[in-house]
Amino acid sequence: MDAQINQFFTECYEGNWYLSSRAEVLAAAINHICSDEPLCRVVDIGAGTGAILSRVKVGAAPVGIEGDWGLARIGRTTYNMTFVVADLSRGVPLSNRSVDVVLALDVLEHLENDRSMMDDLFRVLRPSGRLVISVPAFQSLWSRHDELHHHKRRYSKRQLLNMITSTGFGCTRVTYFNSLLFPFVYACRKLEPFTRPSASDYEKLATWAGALGAVFRLESRIIPYWNLPIGVSLLAVATKP
Repeated sequence: MDAQINQFFTECYEGNWYLSSRAEVLAAAINHICSDEPLCRVVDIGAGTGAILSRVKVGAAPVGIEGDWGLARIGRTTYNMTFVVADLSRGVPLSNRSVDVVLALDVLEHLENDRSMMDDLFRVLRPSGRLVISVPAFQSLWSRHDELHHHKRRYSKRQLLNMITSTGFGCTRVTYFNSLLFPFVYACRKLEPFTRPSASDYEKLATWAGALGAVFRLESRIIPYWNLPIGVSLLAVATKP
C-alpha cells in the first residue's frame, strides 16, 4: 500500500471510524460462522494490525500472517497475539492441511495472481476447513482510494463466486456488506473528480465520522444472520471438501 496509508494504519487504525467499524462487522460474522468450532485453529492471512483477529472469540491460538513488520509489531504488542511476517506474494508459509479456519480479509485484491493465493489457501486448510474472504465490490466504484491501497481490481459477486468454486471450494455463502453506507459511498466516488482526488476515503469522510461509524456498526447485528443485496464490499464463506 502507499506509504501514507501504511503510516495511517500504524498510527490511527483503532481510532478510525471506518476501520474499527469494519473490524466489528467482520468479527461478528466470523464469530457466528465458527461458533460450532470454538477451539479451531484460526489463521488470518494479511492480518494488518490484528484488529479483526483480536475481536474473534473462536480459536484456541489465533495466528496473524502479515507482510509488513510495522503492522505485525503492533499486533504483537497491542493485542499480544502471535504474528508471522511473510511475503504473501510468495505463498502462505503453512503446512498442508494444518488450519481449521483461514481468514483472507481484503487480501486478494492486492495480488497480481489472486488464483494462486486461492490454491494456496485450499492447500493449507484441512478437509472440511472453512475459508472466510472479503474483497471490495464493483469495479465501477474504483477510485483514488483503491490506487492508494495498491488494489489490482474490485470484484463482482459472480467473479468471486467463480474463483472460489473453480479452486475446489464449496461456497456456502456470499453477501455484500457495508451496505447501509453504499449510496453515500457511491455518491462520493462519482463526485471524486470535483473534490480531493489525492485523498483516501479516511480523509474525505472524516467530517461525518461519528454518524457514519454508528451506521456501519449496525451491520454487526445483520451480517451474521442475513445476506444483503448490495454493498461496498463482498463477504464469502467457503468449505474445503
